[in-house]
Amino acid sequence: MHPFSLFGFDGSFWIIEPDPILFTCLGSLFSIFFLRYGMSVLKTEQDKDERSLISNIFESAGESLYTLIQDTVAQVDQRLFSFIGSIFTLLAFCNCLVLLPFCEEPTKNINVAFAFGIIAFFMIHFLSFCYTGISYWEHWFVTPLSLKRDLFITKNYEIFSFFEYCIRCILNIIIACTLFPFECLTRFSLLISLSFRLFGNIFGGAMVASLVDEFLESTLLYKVIGLCTGIPFLVMGFFGLFEGIIQAFVFAIVSLNNIGILSGEALTKERKKD
Repeated sequence: MHPFSLFGFDGSFWIIEPDPILFTCLGSLFSIFFLRYGMSVLKTEQDKDERSLISNIFESAGESLYTLIQDTVAQVDQRLFSFIGSIFTLLAFCNCLVLLPFCEEPTKNINVAFAFGIIAFFMIHFLSFCYTGISYWEHWFVTPLSLKRDLFITKNYEIFSFFEYCIRCILNIIIACTLFPFECLTRFSLLISLSFRLFGNIFGGAMVASLVDEFLESTLLYKVIGLCTGIPFLVMGFFGLFEGIIQAFVFAIVSLNNIGILSGEALTKERKKD
């Protein structure tokens, strides 16, 4: 589709593929229904003695996720729990859509994988800023020299210590400005890492599954062997279900670890206060 061709934007960059958008929306609907259903089940079955198997599964999954987040960042709040749980559920459903007839995983498209990377990158730094406050910018502007004047100011040499303090400030500014492009490169490399890891693994699995299908469809003998041995179902189950869930878990864990790296000390202090 070339929706912007009327405005002169007819390059390959401006092409919109409807299938990834459709399948992403379908995966979003499944994840929203799944999460809403789980919340409604847990609310209606509050008595632990009378809970059903489905309610116990949802409760165990929530407790496992809570424990995982707590072990990683030491402090759990609703925003962090909701982000990690929702991004994992959404990616899991999107990656496993290939199990449905006439559906494909939208994350094998680089644009969809990059969109998920942008969402995760934004939320990682947004939550880190919420937890650490103004000290969040220390990750972008490196100031290695200490500015605590009581460390080097004495009564006898207060004038010289003042000049030392000014020199330290100037050197910190120079170092911060010099290292800022490298810090930006380091931070934005996370966006590339998240996007291409997800895209590469899902796209590679889809290519292997398609090659197996083409091989089994080449002759009648291979079709019979495939139906008798169940190879297509095994391949689809591995690359569709197992790998899809694993990649969603890896994506969520990497996002969680980066939040812990950027705001681990602040969350630990909050936990000690509590």
